[in-house]
Amino acid sequence: MEKNNGEDLVKIKKHEKKEKPKKDVKIKSLFKKAGSKDKPKRLNSTPRANGVKLDFTNEAPRVNRYYMALSKKFSLAKVVSAFLLCVFLLFMLVFYRKSITYDNLMYLVRDLDMDVAVSMGAYNDISYEQSFNLDFSLFRQRIAVCSNTGFYLYSRAGSMDLRFDENLTDPRVESGDRYALVYDAGGRSYSLYTSVTRVRHSESKFDIALGAVSDSGAYALLTKNDESRYLITVFDRDFVERGRYYKDKLVMDMAIDKKGEYIAAVSADVGTSAVSMQVMLSRIGTEKSTQLEYEGMMPLCVRYTESGKLFVLCDCALLVFEGEKEVARVDFGGMVPGYFALNGDIAAVSFAENVTGTENILKVFDTEGSELYNIKISGKIVGVETDGSDAVYCVCETRAVKLSLGDGETKSEKISVKPIDFVPVPGSLILCSPTGTHSLFFKD
Repeated sequence: MEKNNGEDLVKIKKHEKKEKPKKDVKIKSLFKKAGSKDKPKRLNSTPRANGVKLDFTNEAPRVNRYYMALSKKFSLAKVVSAFLLCVFLLFMLVFYRKSITYDNLMYLVRDLDMDVAVSMGAYNDISYEQSFNLDFSLFRQRIAVCSNTGFYLYSRAGSMDLRFDENLTDPRVESGDRYALVYDAGGRSYSLYTSVTRVRHSESKFDIALGAVSDSGAYALLTKNDESRYLITVFDRDFVERGRYYKDKLVMDMAIDKKGEYIAAVSADVGTSAVSMQVMLSRIGTEKSTQLEYEGMMPLCVRYTESGKLFVLCDCALLVFEGEKEVARVDFGGMVPGYFALNGDIAAVSFAENVTGTENILKVFDTEGSELYNIKISGKIVGVETDGSDAVYCVCETRAVKLSLGDGETKSEKISVKPIDFVPVPGSLILCSPTGTHSLFFKD
């Protein structure tokens, strides 16, 4: 029985069929049609980054022949330029060493101006060493301060952009778009500055009484003279003398137009019986000049306007000239000017209505002689200023009044300092005291 059972078991094992594994449809799809049927297709193992396939099989060329050739040319040009510069410097040092002087270097940098346009807004208050002998001006949107010890230039942020030490007994500063002219009234030294450095320092042959500078860079010095009472000497922007004008009468003021082409001066002749005014007009570069006589007038100020006309302010009238022709006259009707400002195309004049000066009238005129505004100001006036286009400022002992030239609106602000000078800047007024400055009307 045991033997039979073993044979049966052997038979069963022999007849057992092995089951073949079923081919997966997915695996079949991976087989290549070409080549061996048993060779499976390669799986796509291209990496992905943010859903984008990165294919490293097609690499971009590492070197672009066009830009490589261009780079070599620029490299060669750089080397050649450096070599030529070294040769030029060596040549200049060997053959022109004597010409490399301080004056020539200053002449070279006279046009160098790293000035940045300053936007309208408040000027931060500045402080300086106390002095009662100061003069102020607006130069390239910076506050120029001239004292006994030197010339200082302050930015709108209040930082000192420029400082030059000078010994000035009676300091004066006049500014244009190109130069700031600093001179010692009653002395003989004077200097010209850009916003970067001092470009000229010289001395006149006679004592300087007055200075003037135009936007072009041309400037003039009024000095006392042995041959006549006064001498006006005019220089161009390159410091070359362009003309001389001898004056026998007392010169009260002078001005050069914006382009540096014309000069004007007003003189007074105080006789035993009456006063007369003489207006001199001349084209710079010529010795000829036109002399206009006016009886019964005492000159106060002369200024060229932005449009090229000429304001002549005297004690009884305001005259306007175009060329050598008088085109307008405004009579003051017996009123005597107190404080005044001539700037741009605007003339602002104050008149006292009573003896104490506590009631005043402020009048504003244009280049046609038309009266733009006539307003009353209460309080004792200590100064009048204008920026020449947007506003007129009238400063009293305890407050300052701003007259907008566009709409005639007036605003007032209290002042807590005793100013010795005033500087109108874009949008506001700078009060200058012996120890520092203070800005008004910048919160419009």
